[in-house]
Amino acid sequence: SFSWTVPYGIQSQNVYLIVTIRDNNCPFPAERIVIYTIHVVNSTYAGGDKIICAGDSITLNSSGAGTTFTWYDIAGNIIPVDANFSCNPCQNPTIKPATTTTYILQSTGGGSCINTDTVTIHVVPGFSWTLNPGSVVQACTGNSIQLGIQPVETDVYSYSWQPTGYLNQSTISQPQAIFPTPGTYHYTVTITNTAGCAKTDSLSIITQQGVPDFSLRADTCMLSVPSQAIQLNVEYSCLITETPCT
Repeated sequence: SFSWTVPYGIQSQNVYLIVTIRDNNCPFPAERIVIYTIHVVNSTYAGGDKIICAGDSITLNSSGAGTTFTWYDIAGNIIPVDANFSCNPCQNPTIKPATTTTYILQSTGGGSCINTDTVTIHVVPGFSWTLNPGSVVQACTGNSIQLGIQPVETDVYSYSWQPTGYLNQSTISQPQAIFPTPGTYHYTVTITNTAGCAKTDSLSIITQQGVPDFSLRADTCMLSVPSQAIQLNVEYSCLITETPCT
């Protein structure tokens, strides 16, 4: 007897295995050649293990050969459809486990095979946060504005702001931004705690033309009498075409 393992990357195709058998008899050794035709079908894949925050839901993305995908709990019971499991049998259910849970996926219909795989969803503590200065912010061009996200629960967090343009740093909780031209700028920030729970929020900054750079003329000595107006002059370096902000 012998065994044969499907090489990595071979799927949905026929494999021909040639086996030569010799008995080494003396003085007349015998030989026989047997050809096996093996049809390799796609294996069932329940998807990689995931981490979600407590109270969140996730969609399982399974794949593989077969026409029927049935989900079971770790004890082998078919999972009923309810508010925490959107469909069964189905390939991609949306689930909302309360605690860390392992699911078993079984698919049938790929030839005569019945394939299984497992996936574990790790449920970790979540957190709340505040977004500063808010989800929609008014700003002036050329002025520095501080963006910020502040988690409520004490922990060590990592931050990622996208896109990174016009920010002095993109991996801190409170980056500074300076916008050179009027417009609307959109940012998303992802914050992750030490348990692996990741949350995303977004904000928009609406900028209008700020007061341009200007200079006063050189000091001038002038004589004036009470109630007489004095003309002061400011030299602008650019022309304001929109209502300026202060």
